[in-house]
Amino acid sequence: MTDNYNRKSSIEPTGTEGKVAVSLDAPESQICKTLYDWWISHKQDRDMPSRADLHPRDLISILPYVYMVDVLDEGTEYVIRLHGSALAEMMGVDCTGMRLERNEQSGKFDNAWRGEVYDKVYFSASPVFYKFHLGDFGKAHVITENILLPMRDKSGQFTILLCASAPQR
Repeated sequence: MTDNYNRKSSIEPTGTEGKVAVSLDAPESQICKTLYDWWISHKQDRDMPSRADLHPRDLISILPYVYMVDVLDEGTEYVIRLHGSALAEMMGVDCTGMRLERNEQSGKFDNAWRGEVYDKVYFSASPVFYKFHLGDFGKAHVITENILLPMRDKSGQFTILLCASAPQR
């Protein structure tokens, strides 16, 4: 890991149509609280838990809202490894396998708001909580509360973002 591990990101994530996210100090929804409680209890005296600590049965009640993102090449690319079924239904698309690559010329992501929030977690190596206007997806407008948590892979490297999105009513 390079010095990027300790670099803080000052970028606030944004949603669709440039609607700025609302940063939260702590999770508010039951889905996000459940994931955060799991993360805290499994990190113990470490800076973050490991993928080896994660057993789906521990999060069965919120699994449809959970997604995992692989961090590649020290944050130059992100890939959604797993996208919960409730999220896929809400968005009308399963994002499993979706790649987010940084443009070599501009250094920015094509899907800027998503890249910015992933960067915020990766470069701060700390949890991020926020709400934003996700979009309409041909249905009622969707606002989600989101939690993104750093996690180490089984070899001990910080290469995973463990996340959940809770639709707000």
